[in-house]
Amino acid sequence: MKKIIYVLLALAVVSLYSCKKEPIDDSTNTTTTPGGTNTPGGGQGGGNQGGNEPGGNEPGGNEPGGNQPSAADFVGLWNMELYGNSVAHVTVTVNPILSGVLSMIGQEVPFNDMDEDVSFAGTPMTLSIVQGSGTQMTVSGTITLDLNERMGIAVDPMDFSFNTTAVYTETGLMIQNATISESVPFMTTGTMALEGTISFGQRTGFPTDGVLEVTLASLEINGTGSLTVPVIGQEIPNAATVAVNGTQMTAHGTK
Repeated sequence: MKKIIYVLLALAVVSLYSCKKEPIDDSTNTTTTPGGTNTPGGGQGGGNQGGNEPGGNEPGGNEPGGNQPSAADFVGLWNMELYGNSVAHVTVTVNPILSGVLSMIGQEVPFNDMDEDVSFAGTPMTLSIVQGSGTQMTVSGTITLDLNERMGIAVDPMDFSFNTTAVYTETGLMIQNATISESVPFMTTGTMALEGTISFGQRTGFPTDGVLEVTLASLEINGTGSLTVPVIGQEIPNAATVAVNGTQMTAHGTK
């Protein structure tokens, strides 16, 4: 009986060892498919690589021949106006002889002596820029001085012109000082001789979105009006004087 029991125990031990699972080989779970997790580029799918590949941020406007500024950006006729804090000091002096003569014929001088700061915002200005040889350019313009609108002085608007030159640089336009010298109508029967200068800022930058901005660093105008008094025909050579002095007056406009 004991032998039978030992035989049965031996068979049970053998069956236990034969039913034991084989060890798991971890390497069998490793994905080896090309492009998988562990292969080069596996975690870098094509969608994540586009921005870093050549052509992702291709140079455009910065390439030679792109939207590079040039002298041609300045060329043309610009319709402008003064704006912002464009203030000038205006002095008007009436000759007492004019006042006396007009009083004799029952008239009054349409304006009085003045000495005050006046805003010229909205004053029209044109600027014509023509390209010359090399970096040289020609600049001409007109400013409309309307004392009637600004100061209530009953005189016609005075259009005075100026001509100068400019030098084109890679950073903008260097406009030289301009001289004013001309005669304009004054009180219907007379003329006013204008003399003055215009100086520009250190540099006029390139137009932005088609808008050119020009700064008049200083504007100095001196005018002397002469006229013939109606009815009596008396000529008064220095009937009135006008002086306009402004600094940092800015104009902008488009072609």
